Amino acid sequence: MGIILLGKSTCPRCNQLLREGEDILGFPHFIHDQSHPLWDFSDSSMHKECFLNWEKAGEFRDLYNELWPKLVPQHPRRMHNDGEIEIDN
Repeated sequence: MGIILLGKSTCPRCNQLLREGEDILGFPHFIHDQSHPLWDFSDSSMHKECFLNWEKAGEFRDLYNELWPKLVPQHPRRMHNDGEIEIDN
């Protein structure tokens, strides 16, 4: 997951600080191709509201759900529509 320093780290969507008490999502590094247009959001954290209002959220989620099982099959995870990631049983 992206390292969050509350009050110092910024959201890659709105460029505002991530602060204590805010609803924040964290994403692991799963896009290895640096030329991919969503690469900057892999291994990042953002406001949940920013994710929910992001036109690329569905594409990002689908890519995560496609790539994660191939990258780390021993730790199944699934990203939901709201950006939350949970263990996939």
